[in-house]
Amino acid sequence: MKRPSVWFALPVLLMAFPAMATDVEALVQWSRRTELATPVSGVVASVAVNAGERAAKGQLLLALDDAPFRAAVQEAEALRARLYIGRLGREYHEKGEQTEPDGQAFHRAGSCEEG
Repeated sequence: MKRPSVWFALPVLLMAFPAMATDVEALVQWSRRTELATPVSGVVASVAVNAGERAAKGQLLLALDDAPFRAAVQEAEALRARLYIGRLGREYHEKGEQTEPDGQAFHRAGSCEEG
């Protein structure tokens, strides 16, 4: 009957050696770590997964703030419009035409006789 003596000895040993808590510096290393990057840099607007959560292939992980990208597109469209208007102005100038403030085209002085 060794079992009763083991059950009796275990509490005696636990009381004889009190438990002691200590702070130990440690470094947790992941067994499987994946580096993530986006094709462009930007400010993260939202994160769709939690740390340690499994993600499926193709699942959205995070979204970047699209405001700077929308601003860049608007700036490019404005530049394109300015270049287009400039080209139209050069074409009118090369053809010898001018545009009055009301938008009507007329020939330069001397090429059109006034009555």
